[in-house]
Amino acid sequence: MCLFCPEPTLQEEPAYGRNPEGDSQDSSGWICNPGYAGVAQVFCELLPPAGGARCAVARLRMSGCSRLEPCVPLRATLDFQVRLPAPPPATGWRELTAGEGFEIDVSQCSALQPGEACLVGCRRPFVGDMVVATCPPGNTDRFQAPMLSLPPFCELRCPDPETWPPGYRLSDAGWQCQPDYTGEPLKFCNATPSCNETDFPQLDEEGNCANAVELDISLSGCKKRQPCTAPDLSSCRLESPECPAQLAPGASCETRCRFPFQGLPSVAHCPADNTLMDGQGLEWEPPACSIPECYDPVPPGYQFGLNGWECAAGFYGAAVRSCGTDTNCESEISLSGCLQLQPCRLPMRDRCRYDFTDCLAALDGANCEVKCLAPYQGQAGVAFCPAGNVDPEQELQVVAWPNCVATCPESPPAGYERTDLGWRCALGYDGSAQATCTISELDGSVLANVFFSGHQIYEFV
Repeated sequence: MCLFCPEPTLQEEPAYGRNPEGDSQDSSGWICNPGYAGVAQVFCELLPPAGGARCAVARLRMSGCSRLEPCVPLRATLDFQVRLPAPPPATGWRELTAGEGFEIDVSQCSALQPGEACLVGCRRPFVGDMVVATCPPGNTDRFQAPMLSLPPFCELRCPDPETWPPGYRLSDAGWQCQPDYTGEPLKFCNATPSCNETDFPQLDEEGNCANAVELDISLSGCKKRQPCTAPDLSSCRLESPECPAQLAPGASCETRCRFPFQGLPSVAHCPADNTLMDGQGLEWEPPACSIPECYDPVPPGYQFGLNGWECAAGFYGAAVRSCGTDTNCESEISLSGCLQLQPCRLPMRDRCRYDFTDCLAALDGANCEVKCLAPYQGQAGVAFCPAGNVDPEQELQVVAWPNCVATCPESPPAGYERTDLGWRCALGYDGSAQATCTISELDGSVLANVFFSGHQIYEFV
């Protein structure tokens, strides 16, 4: 039996068209119509009766052709890299970083049909090679994005600003500092996303408009040259007729010793590139001025010995002699380095128990005795003031403290008498005799009192 299937109309199957070279009853006689892609699959099949009909129905079953779909608009959120200038004071470039999206222009890739291509470029002032994006031929995926020939790469090139701050000038050789400025001029720019609503909308990663670049250009590195305050010539040993109150950058002047001082002159110089404020930056070493000889009375604490100047008795240190001047610039001898020996400060410990009288004048390592104050008794201790002590706050160094024990006067009342073994009740008294020695302080003095107890008088009847 041979089946014959009626052909569908274009409205019924718009994706399929006749192939004049094939059989209309199988796949060889059909192709995909324009606007569709694929391989037409057609075969005639017999369908069972439906809807109460008595006879089966023959029908062509078609498959394999899909509608051609445009690619979705290319978004600027694709993966690409940018190179940005290094911020001052560094020069050159930063390491490559991932682009944010506003650096590239994808406005030509919003509605590519299958097989169409567009160019993806860098948005000014970024520069880079154009990249081709293509919607695949025969695309039937309505979620397909255009395919890039290679990832975009953009480099930020800083243009010159229209206006610039004082201290900078633009020449054929590039940026330079003005003559009264110094340093190395550095140009830096920072790009951030902006939005031009009249232009083709472009979205960043958060879906915000980012179809323009906002550029911030800055110049740095040039600092104004500053003058230096002239050398301090307030000392009566120095003079300089040629030094002004301020030295201009790059200027110098000579300072020398004023008579009767002698010494080599020195030069004060303000660096040509000095940028320090408030008159700082002067390069100057004062001349070493001295007076060859001077004869004045010797101050206390010094004496001239076999080996030259030395500290006198009662003083400690190393004597140093030099010649100087008084307030009227008259020459005078200057001796320094010797300080008067000082006794040590007495310890504050138990001043009512210990007697430091012997240590009041102990100087320069001398030992002294620390004794017991009445009513204490005991063997004396030893202390010393360190050798060469010139500090009046230095405390006396106690090597051994005395063992001071309180003693009370023996004046027993009637009924008590002392024996070799201690106290006992006298004849006519009975009990256990006890004596207690008590120490008390009164108006800065120490008092010792003995108290007796423990007896009673015999009563005779």
